[in-house]
Amino acid sequence: MAYLAIRRLTYEGKNYSYESPVFGDGLNILEGPNGTGKSTFANLIYFCLGGSVDEFKANSNERHEEITSDENNYVQLLITIDGRPYTLKRLIGTNDVAVLDDDESKIFPITRGEGRQFVFSDWLLGKLGIEPVSINYGLHSGKLNITDFMRLIYHDQAPDPSGIFKAVDKESYVTDSQVFREAIFEILVGKSYQDYYSELAALRDAERDRSAAAKALELFKTMASDFSTPEEELNAIFLNKKLEELRDQQSKLLNFRRELAKAPPPQAPGVDLPAWQRELLATQIKISGLARNEASLLEEVSRLEQLKSELVAESTQLSKMMFAHEELKLFSSNTCPYCLKDVQRTPNKCVCGSDVGEADYEKFFYDSAEYLSILKSRQKNVQTVDLAAGSVRDELASLRAEKQAIASEALRIERMIASAVDETDSKINLQQFEEAEERLSSVRKRIGELEQEFEIVTRKEKLQNELNTAKIKHEKIGYRVAELAAAARADIQAKRITFSNIYSRMMVNTLQDCDSASINDGYMPIVNGGKYTEKSLAVPRRLLYYATLLEMSLTDDSVKFPRFLLIDTPETSGIDAENLNASITRLVEVIENGEKAGKACQVIFTTGIGKRPETTMPFVFAVLSKPDGRLLRPKPKTPEPPETDQPVLEGPSV
Repeated sequence: MAYLAIRRLTYEGKNYSYESPVFGDGLNILEGPNGTGKSTFANLIYFCLGGSVDEFKANSNERHEEITSDENNYVQLLITIDGRPYTLKRLIGTNDVAVLDDDESKIFPITRGEGRQFVFSDWLLGKLGIEPVSINYGLHSGKLNITDFMRLIYHDQAPDPSGIFKAVDKESYVTDSQVFREAIFEILVGKSYQDYYSELAALRDAERDRSAAAKALELFKTMASDFSTPEEELNAIFLNKKLEELRDQQSKLLNFRRELAKAPPPQAPGVDLPAWQRELLATQIKISGLARNEASLLEEVSRLEQLKSELVAESTQLSKMMFAHEELKLFSSNTCPYCLKDVQRTPNKCVCGSDVGEADYEKFFYDSAEYLSILKSRQKNVQTVDLAAGSVRDELASLRAEKQAIASEALRIERMIASAVDETDSKINLQQFEEAEERLSSVRKRIGELEQEFEIVTRKEKLQNELNTAKIKHEKIGYRVAELAAAARADIQAKRITFSNIYSRMMVNTLQDCDSASINDGYMPIVNGGKYTEKSLAVPRRLLYYATLLEMSLTDDSVKFPRFLLIDTPETSGIDAENLNASITRLVEVIENGEKAGKACQVIFTTGIGKRPETTMPFVFAVLSKPDGRLLRPKPKTPEPPETDQPVLEGPSV
């Protein structure tokens, strides 16, 4: 795994600034009492790595006064990845990160909006050797990014450290689901899970392509049956052979007719037999062209019908969801999630009593109007597709009418030619000429029919080949997924045992009332076999989980954890000094053991005054204090120039 390290943090604004010393490998500690900027320090690092920090937003209810009121302010990080330096710069209030190195400078967006295929997270994860794979959860899917992995790298000052994972930047039942959390752990720790999740996403894409190809073929067959009634089922190769035979017959008949007409007899006034014959040939060519256009329009109708089918399916699913919502109404913002009874909830209060924003509280409860609005949008799309299909059908009908008119014109010309020949006192064998014309007309008609049939069969065979290719691809990826799943499961089970052994050793050596610790199938800690433990154990329970991840990255090269931890003020939940110091000592031991093995790592750690082992004093790089020793220092104001009526002397003239 690549090694990520923070070397310097800089904040610069019009009114405030901060610049850290250079951070080395190993432990780097920032001390300070509450309210001096320790969490701000950690959040500035997280912000510049692509994270979202609510306090840095001007519209936040708990905004950071100095940062949100400052002007022209930005955060800058000097980082190294496997020793190579990069400078990251992000302006406060923006969603872009500038990356500068010796080769080039680029600006990457943070959010993956429409048309943004490559974002800052993709760049950073790529440098760390982690592929940003897509994860599916029910009908939803999302691509893991750097902030997802930071949930096991950034040990924030959580009000409830029993949660292990850092909270998501934006509340979502998808990205905070157990499926996503397990994927984060498996990719950071497992050897094969990155490949497994990549192939799993490819398998879902292949399944979608296979289903779409099958549906397209079935729709085309249904549509083609309305326009084509072949006398026998022939594939494109044999149809093409038949067409070649008929065209050869047509060529011979034309030559025969020309031979008969080499010595044309005197024609009656107003009769121009060669001109009529050329006109007849032109109309027959037009009929062949219209037949090809007819096949193209047929294919367009098929495509629109397929699109309509998909939209109708979406509308049906939304209707069912709306019906279930109206009929069941199992949950609402005023329902207890445990007993399902109604609760008299005070506005702006959760059912548990915590303060909440009313708009955020009802975030996941949609009313019928919202479902109806979504449904109307889908139905409007169906109407639009219907209009488009109707337009194509109108064009098809117009084309057929034109084709029929031209065919009638060709018949009229044929009759004129036949009449002129009958009236001509000719030595030509009229019976042979008429037979040749009749045969030629029949051959041309059959050629037109087979050309249309050839277009349809060719399209059908193309769709069938696409379906066959999609099936083979799906099957091949399926075998690959099965192989990777087996390898990944075997690897993660071994890693889980290793993790549990390390974690148990740390917990037992740290807490006197802990006799065992491990992680379950969902990679969450189990202390003392799952028995109740004091709340104060929550801090070492979480902190040592992160320390275990760090140790595994130093002892196993297949672990992708980036050998970096950002830990912000872990002394919460009433932990006593002895247990806190013992937990930090375990972390120091991990770092020292890594150094002995020639493996560097970095831990940036913030804590209260003296809330650390005395032996870690050499690792303290700064101590914050009140009122003048806070993290962000006001810049000295530039004095205004004094007002004077005297002219300003710029110097002697020469």
